[in-house]
Amino acid sequence: MGTKDRYERLREQATTSERDSSPHTLLAVVSLAISLLLLAPLVWIFLRAGEIEFARAVELLTSDTTVSVTLNTLALVTGVTVASILIGVPLAILTAQTDLPFKRFWTITSALPLVVPSYIGAFAFVSAFGPRGVLADLLSPLGIEQIPTIYGLHGAILVLTLFTYPYVFLTTRASLLSFDGTVVEAARTLNHTRWEAFRRVTLPQIAPGIAAGALLVALYALSDFGTPAIMQYDVFTRMIYNEFGARRLDYASVLSMLLLVMALGILA
Repeated sequence: MGTKDRYERLREQATTSERDSSPHTLLAVVSLAISLLLLAPLVWIFLRAGEIEFARAVELLTSDTTVSVTLNTLALVTGVTVASILIGVPLAILTAQTDLPFKRFWTITSALPLVVPSYIGAFAFVSAFGPRGVLADLLSPLGIEQIPTIYGLHGAILVLTLFTYPYVFLTTRASLLSFDGTVVEAARTLNHTRWEAFRRVTLPQIAPGIAAGALLVALYALSDFGTPAIMQYDVFTRMIYNEFGARRLDYASVLSMLLLVMALGILA
């Protein structure tokens, strides 16, 4: 009888172990499938780039077009990231650490740009401020025939910033809400000014939140295609699309490799 009971207990334990391991096995299979789907394009890029002759690859990498596109992309990513920090951090402080009226309303409103794709924002800006936009039509009767162009780097930075700063805003605000405000009050009792207390106490505590938001913004700006295309600004994504459409796959693969290197550099 005792042997039978032990056998039953062992069988129940084995059944329970199999049942518990089933979700983990399913998760592992799904994760592997997703990883393979993500790696497939990268493998194709590496294989395609490997088919290019060394001299041809050097020629493509050092061409004026490649250098220009690289600098354009760096300028866009840097500009959008810095501008998003300058907007997102103050908004986070206002909605998390001040007595701002209707704080909940402003918090929701500040995060709303995430709902709208940036390329739709770019189209709206061009429709309003482009050469044949609403503003040009309104100023034309006044004798103003030309207005500053919205196209180019400044237009792309403006649009992308307005639709990506919420990443910095939300991550910074979360850091501020989890931050112990009594530490700041203690610093103020030591005759620190409000700015000194922020710089020496608050900023080091919320820096990881700011960095996390800035990382998301930088990766978004690097990978976005719609806004630079509408703003007629040549970056990696736009050039890769153009080269692929023209069936110049060697140059498209080289640009793709450079884009991956830049993305890894941001993540590092």
